[in-house]
Amino acid sequence: MLALTIALLLTAALACADPANVYVSPDGDDAAAGTQAAPFATLQRAQEAVRQLKAADGFAGATVHVQAGTYELTEPLVLGPEDSGTDGAPVVWRGDGDGRTVLVGAREVAGFAPFEGEVLRADLTGTDLEGVAFGQLFFGGERMVLARYPNVDPEDPHMGEWAHILRVAGDNVKDRFVATDDVIKDWANVSDAQVCIHGGHDWAWNICAIASADRATGEIVLAKNTSYDLRIGDRYFVQGLLAELDSPGEWYLDRAASTLYFWPPAPLEGGGVFAPVTDTVIQIEGAEHITVRDFTIEACDRDAVVIRDCESCVVAGSVIRNCGGWGVVVSGGHGSGAMGNDIHHTGAGGVTVSAGDRKTLDPGGCFATNNYIHHVARFQRTYRPGVAVRGVGNLVSHNLIHDTPHAGLTLGGNENVVEFNHVRHTNLSSADTGGIYFCSRDWTQRGNIIRYNIFHHVGGFGKARGWASLRDGRVNFAYPHFTWGIYLDDPTTGTLVYGNILYSVPMRGLHNHGGRDNTFENNIIVDCPALRAGRLSPTWSNWPAIIKKLHDAVYEGSPYLRLYPELGDYTDEHPEEMSGLKFVRNIVYFTEEGTRWLRERNAASWQGGEELYSLNMREQDWDSCEWDNNVIYAPEGMDVRVSHAWAGSGSSLLTWEQWREMGADEHSILADPLFVDAANRDYRLRPDSP
Repeated sequence: MLALTIALLLTAALACADPANVYVSPDGDDAAAGTQAAPFATLQRAQEAVRQLKAADGFAGATVHVQAGTYELTEPLVLGPEDSGTDGAPVVWRGDGDGRTVLVGAREVAGFAPFEGEVLRADLTGTDLEGVAFGQLFFGGERMVLARYPNVDPEDPHMGEWAHILRVAGDNVKDRFVATDDVIKDWANVSDAQVCIHGGHDWAWNICAIASADRATGEIVLAKNTSYDLRIGDRYFVQGLLAELDSPGEWYLDRAASTLYFWPPAPLEGGGVFAPVTDTVIQIEGAEHITVRDFTIEACDRDAVVIRDCESCVVAGSVIRNCGGWGVVVSGGHGSGAMGNDIHHTGAGGVTVSAGDRKTLDPGGCFATNNYIHHVARFQRTYRPGVAVRGVGNLVSHNLIHDTPHAGLTLGGNENVVEFNHVRHTNLSSADTGGIYFCSRDWTQRGNIIRYNIFHHVGGFGKARGWASLRDGRVNFAYPHFTWGIYLDDPTTGTLVYGNILYSVPMRGLHNHGGRDNTFENNIIVDCPALRAGRLSPTWSNWPAIIKKLHDAVYEGSPYLRLYPELGDYTDEHPEEMSGLKFVRNIVYFTEEGTRWLRERNAASWQGGEELYSLNMREQDWDSCEWDNNVIYAPEGMDVRVSHAWAGSGSSLLTWEQWREMGADEHSILADPLFVDAANRDYRLRPDSP
């Protein structure tokens, strides 16, 4: 009994133990005690101290207080299993400077001397930057521009940064083109330069080293192929050439000579120029119950924060900016994520979340929530959204996302939820994309939910005539163009799109490209055609791979059949089948002023009406689809039409009455939904709403 009493008293004492506190300061000393009065100087010494605390009995968690100041890291802070906390005793790394605790994966550049005109030169020999092939330069907290042609014209955000291919020698060419005569100069070190190009299509993006550039012929040869065949008019710029360093803010690194050239946009006043020396700032791998919060994290050449194969690890309340890759990468593990961060000016996207097991369909439970993400994807300009989510059972919620060159959100996998996000001003320099874009090419990716989001001004920019871009010797570009609010592409299936608000989106609010079993319910779609359902070709080259994925996933005892029994009815025949679609209980609302852009764009074909649906599907699929119980409003004099075609037949523009005679929208009504204040985007419904 005495031994038991002592054990219980010890257990109670441990349960009441306070978490330890460790302090770090720019003015600290690693030989000090690590207390508030005698802080350490480095994060690595604090890490060592936490490990020592963990090794002692009675560890009740720890907080590392990193006091205000700038910490220049020469290597990432790597936190692993030995740095873990527990559910009841977590480890927290916290910036105590109210956002002024700055972790920089860079070194300051000193020793600048005049070179030519306003351009300065710094010899990096013998410094921490000697031999470092850094891809970015920062001054005054902002990323500078690698010397390029043409220069960026901020007054022309769409066309003011591009050269255009003059000519391509034949079809199926992916590695060379002829430039206009203003492009190639007497370039030195041309193999260090790159062509950054939307090759062939406006959703494609490649960064290719230059193999050769012939000024006499105008031919530029790339060191690798682009993703698609090159075409006349394709947009590109050239970067990484000293001869193009001709405007304030530009820089160039001569790697062989370890010499940096820079035209500062303002006086240096003793410093402030930084170049990255680390790929990552914080890397958490295989750890548990670690929180990193309240820092400014910046200036590395790849992903700023990586959380890989962790349990309940979070980066929160931080400013994450000026990295060469993603702001935050969450990969594998469970219950980990990014919460409440401001993420901007990244080289790739904002946050990518990929967790859960697609073989077993066990969820990851990882998340990106309550983040403010903008001006991302400065280098990798397509398929690097504000937030990308894949895997199984993850959450993307309450994020504000704007000013992205491509989609605001991308989605893949199973049982993921995307909700309560506000996505605007996306797709500013690419097309064939959406406010949210989901391209599965896999019937087994299903069970995903897109709900309670707001999408508006989702843009879209590119060649006005798409695949047939050249006409009368001209290539014309358009904005907004070829983009949708919510885009289920190639052939995304089994998705619920529920309770979203979409306005000021071009083309159409919703796009179902070849998918089955998708439900569009209870959405509000304003001043654009509501839905495009377009069939994929039965001879599409991707069908064999899609069918194989189905066979690999559907077998006796398969978790896919348990969760998605409808997959048992999918067959190899007619993969283009587009069945099981539902468009029900939605509000579609047209106004005279809000649809003006549609009338101006389609002046030749405008017939005083507005397209509600655009459908191209197999007649055999029709009976399994449902369009009903919707409320549609159009002002007086604006008729509601439906563009309809069975596969292989001509398209017809049906009146509302003809559409209902086909058995569609039998219980839908043409009526004013009576929003509280539609003119000011208040789409709540008044009590007397129909």
